Amino acid sequence: MNITNRLGLPEALVAAVQNDPYDPGDADISITRLLAPPKQVALMKQHADELTEDVADRIWALRSQGLHCVLERAADENELAEIRWNVTCLGWKVSGKLDLVTLKSGVLTDWKDTSVWSIKDALDPTTKGKVEWEQQVNLLAYFGKRNDHPIKAVQVVAFGRDWRKNEKLRFGDDYPDHEVSVIPLPLWSTERAQLFLEQRVTLHRQSQAGAPPECTPEERWEQPTTYAVMSKGRKSATRLYQDRALAEQHAANQPNLEVKVRPGKSPRCQQYCAAMPFCAQGQAIVAATQDSA
Repeated sequence: MNITNRLGLPEALVAAVQNDPYDPGDADISITRLLAPPKQVALMKQHADELTEDVADRIWALRSQGLHCVLERAADENELAEIRWNVTCLGWKVSGKLDLVTLKSGVLTDWKDTSVWSIKDALDPTTKGKVEWEQQVNLLAYFGKRNDHPIKAVQVVAFGRDWRKNEKLRFGDDYPDHEVSVIPLPLWSTERAQLFLEQRVTLHRQSQAGAPPECTPEERWEQPTTYAVMSKGRKSATRLYQDRALAEQHAANQPNLEVKVRPGKSPRCQQYCAAMPFCAQGQAIVAATQDSA
């Protein structure tokens, strides 16, 4: 990975980013990479010497590392903190670094420095929540059992880095109550965790062997195209549809209404994937989005 400094930030900040202490050991893959799209991981590995990222785009990582360092200092002899566990699966060595396990209760805690809206999604009982958080903590729990530390419960403690009191007043119940939220997650059976681990390892092995699957809509964080029925001259929609015909039918008999297309997006491809310069799928999706805008 090549680090740039387009903003001319202080060299100390550049050095802090370049001296990232992350070390997966001698594992074939980490849990973090295992949960990432196989195509993305394969392309990043293939083009590792060509990847570029700017210091300004790594500040979130520095902030997260700082949080973990401070919390690690608080652990005592009754807890395990920042320990790396390894498990061999289908011939691959997989590593996972736990944040905290309280030995007496058997509770595994993962710290997240994240956005308020990620916390909101995780707390929303009407959705699936943050699926990748549940997958991560359950793989770690499985690794704990394989390393003689049975886990009885899993949770995420999420810190909303963009939490604001005035936003809480504005959005009310549709906004986290505090800057930090404790989010209990379901604990999987050993069988379910093992099967999931095997499925992910199989996907990544195939991908790195030269047959990467296309990234799925879920992996791309796809937002579908919608059709907004709007009063002419206004910016907010009266109603949103995913079916153009229904939107046009709604607006047909009311001369003050019109339909505007809001093109779908794949935010991960457009903003958050370092492999984009080498990904024909991602480039095609972004080009199609721009053409329809």
